[in-house]
Amino acid sequence: MRRSRSGVTQWLGGHPRRPATLLFLLFLLIHLPMRSAYLVNWDSVNFALGLDEFDLAHHQPHPPGYIGYIVLGRLLRTITGDANSALTLLSTIAGAAAPAALYLLCRRLMKPASALTVAILFGTSPVVWYYSEVGLTYIVEATGAILLAGACFEARSRGSARHLFIAAVLLAGLGAIRQTTTVLLLPICVFAAWNFPRRTKLAATAIAMGTAAVWLVPLIYMAGGPSEYLALSRQLAGLTGGRTWIGAINGTGMIQNFGYVALGWVLGLGLAFLIFPVALLYRRPEWNKDASSLLAWWCVVPTVVFLLVHTGQLGYVLLVLPAGYVAAGRRIDQITGGERTPVGVRHRYVAATASAVAINVVIFFALPPTSLALVRSQPDQPGASTTEADVRPREIVALAVRQLDIPANDRHWDGVIDLIERFDPEQAIVLAEPLNRGSFRHIAYYLPDFVTYGIGYDRAGGYGVLFTAHDGTTDYSIDGLDSSEPSILIPSGVDVVIIPDRPIRKLLESQLAITEVRLAGGDYVGVARVDPNTELVLNREELVLNRGRSMPRPR
Repeated sequence: MRRSRSGVTQWLGGHPRRPATLLFLLFLLIHLPMRSAYLVNWDSVNFALGLDEFDLAHHQPHPPGYIGYIVLGRLLRTITGDANSALTLLSTIAGAAAPAALYLLCRRLMKPASALTVAILFGTSPVVWYYSEVGLTYIVEATGAILLAGACFEARSRGSARHLFIAAVLLAGLGAIRQTTTVLLLPICVFAAWNFPRRTKLAATAIAMGTAAVWLVPLIYMAGGPSEYLALSRQLAGLTGGRTWIGAINGTGMIQNFGYVALGWVLGLGLAFLIFPVALLYRRPEWNKDASSLLAWWCVVPTVVFLLVHTGQLGYVLLVLPAGYVAAGRRIDQITGGERTPVGVRHRYVAATASAVAINVVIFFALPPTSLALVRSQPDQPGASTTEADVRPREIVALAVRQLDIPANDRHWDGVIDLIERFDPEQAIVLAEPLNRGSFRHIAYYLPDFVTYGIGYDRAGGYGVLFTAHDGTTDYSIDGLDSSEPSILIPSGVDVVIIPDRPIRKLLESQLAITEVRLAGGDYVGVARVDPNTELVLNREELVLNRGRSMPRPR
């Protein structure tokens, strides 16, 4: 047994690239078969549309552009053949690279065994695991942040200008994946460059600006010029951040921010480090001052922005979550197994690590379906006597939880698409919510032959048709929220209305004879028969059917 332990210790203490490579291959094999089969949410559909045609005005993808992410997705699509497979493959590669990169960073700060433990726990974190299986930018951003932190630490601790220049390239390059990342992680680069001569700082700044120009110039050009790009970016920032920042009149946005950040940290750590309470009883570790300051600058600015400005989903926390693992790893380092560590302590350490990984696995596989089952057990099934105000909060929670349950989300979209495809697109239209939790974007992407109407509120508080989509084109834009059409003129020959989203069904169920069709996954889609050549007049109180002229199909 001692020889075996000695061999493992020698292997871990050897060149760090070997364990890092093993970690990458291990997590790549874990994530590959679990990728989502369908685009997971509104943003992922925007990215998929951007692979076909880059159009910021119609959110293909949404501002500020993510041009580097789109380019990588297009390259991988030449291998996979479809957008979702390309984007999920990109996430899977990044999700395997992230724990490997974190291991290399931790090797600079703690014992090899502790670094390996941190990397494994991070790789099996439920939040890391989830975003490694879906087509979103967050895990790619997190991997870049780890690499950037490593370069910044080397630059600061060793006075290495070469690593400072690498950090400059990484900082600017991350902006191509997610533009806000460059701003949020700028403080750690400033910290890394602080003690360098002025000439070196200027050189690093020039390298960063040159790297940024590689993607920023074509991005602005494809957006229609600087003024158009800034206008589109401001529009979306006002729409999303306008209701969540600290100055918003409605405080629910701030509650959303704090909820996502808190839940992201709890699930991101996976409660795994509660397995190591003994580490807190050890003396305070001797902490490298440069490493401490680096972690602080890494976390503080993004977290303040997430809390006080905007957090859209759990994935935001991935930008700073690795720093939390590094800090916790220093505590774990107090009981890391080594030649001088008592055998009993070493055995308890291995058992605690295995238990922590098991907790992560259980949370990832069991928590989303259990939570979804609890939400669905609420009395909002067809025929229940609940008002729309009661339905909306539960609907929001149910949709958010369903997105985290990848198999359930795949079953949902598979069932919705299968049901709608049973109808003739010349004889049926779809009414869907044009919100980031609604079905409008998915239906328009997966079922382009059907005319799909986005039903919701405009900026003035009116309720009606905001957008239309058909034949792969849509008039979706932020400007489209300025006003809504209060009626729908049913095209000649159309006699079926399909309603995937429950809030619209709840609104219309007293005026239309809606049949609730239960899908295999447990969700419902409403189907109603209507007379051709009629007008549907929409408001929040009633739906009136009036004979009228036929509405032309959108082009």
